Amino acid sequence: GDKMNKKVKNGFISMTLVYTFLVLFMFVMLAILRTYTEKDKFLQAINDQIDSDIGKASKDRISIINKIIDLNMPTSDNVFGIKYFKISNSHYNNGNSLFYMDKLYSDFDLLAHTDENADGHTSRIYYFRGDVENNHIVFANMCFRIIRTNEDGSIRLKYNGEYDKNSVNKCPTTSDVAENIALVSIGYESFSENTSFNASSFANSEVMKKVNDWYYSKIVKDKSDNENNPLNRYYTENVSNTAVYCFKKSEELKPSFINPLNQAPDDNNIKNNLSLKCENSTDRFILGDTRLYYPVGLLTAQDVVLAGGYLYQGDNDLYKGGSFGITNTGYYMYSGGDFWTMSSYGNSGKMLYVAGGNDNDEKNGALIPDNPNEKHHIIPVISIGPDISIETGSGLATNPYIVRK
Repeated sequence: GDKMNKKVKNGFISMTLVYTFLVLFMFVMLAILRTYTEKDKFLQAINDQIDSDIGKASKDRISIINKIIDLNMPTSDNVFGIKYFKISNSHYNNGNSLFYMDKLYSDFDLLAHTDENADGHTSRIYYFRGDVENNHIVFANMCFRIIRTNEDGSIRLKYNGEYDKNSVNKCPTTSDVAENIALVSIGYESFSENTSFNASSFANSEVMKKVNDWYYSKIVKDKSDNENNPLNRYYTENVSNTAVYCFKKSEELKPSFINPLNQAPDDNNIKNNLSLKCENSTDRFILGDTRLYYPVGLLTAQDVVLAGGYLYQGDNDLYKGGSFGITNTGYYMYSGGDFWTMSSYGNSGKMLYVAGGNDNDEKNGALIPDNPNEKHHIIPVISIGPDISIETGSGLATNPYIVRK
């Protein structure tokens, strides 16, 4: 009887363990399933948002965006709490990932934040920020870094040198460019010989002449001089004709940086600092506008701030010398030399450039005003259309996104 009871008891214990294990296993599987379900829901919500933003059916979704989101899981810049008046590098970790613009405060007007062409409509804008190395893409057999999306759903790209499919790093890394800006520079020019420079001078400036020549030789005109080449037509047809390149005055960046030791700036400064809205029609350059020959431009100061840069404030600067002395060389736009943006510094007649090239210079990686007749490097920016899909790649320099033709 005791033996029988023991067998039953042991059997009961064994079955209990089995059931316990099964229950635990089911909880684990449900947790995993829930994680994937949440991600699927997130991606679906993003897709629905994109469909709504650009008025396209599900079958025409922006597959580049889908790929980027799938690999990065973007975060709201509100949830993360990014401080745009602080630098973003690997030391401060003030945002190192893919983010999307959100309302920073309850009374923050998102439309004023993202309505690039000032038509009263907007869409969600995603952007890479900080010390990232998974935003490499190859288009027209050239390397680019993905900066952000545009209001029209297209993807804004910064030129990042020649594509070498036979090398280990098929595209230059951030450290490669930090050592040698010549990898990505298409020239070293004055912005303009006209010292009273303004938006009306922009299209005919020395910098834009150089940018237009680059665009024609690299994208419009086939290397074999056969302009009817189908592949080349594909490239020209898939560069966005509706992306806005804004000659935006950037004096509004200044107030939020005057005393960076304080807490977050007030709402007015935040609005100005982050706004991509190009309010004045004379400052907006879009293909079809007779002032813009090709759909190409330069980085704006706002692009640089979103990516992790900041406006240098000299003696008022948090990062100048002393116990701070930290240069902003740890975000992906940093280069081994100075390069122009297309943003003017208020009404001073000066243009802003991004400083680089000297690891011991406290201005490194910051936006600096300079006279337009001074010389700095030129790095072009294009925007590729929303219908392009990705063939292969994970966004790394060793495995960049390859556009499907």
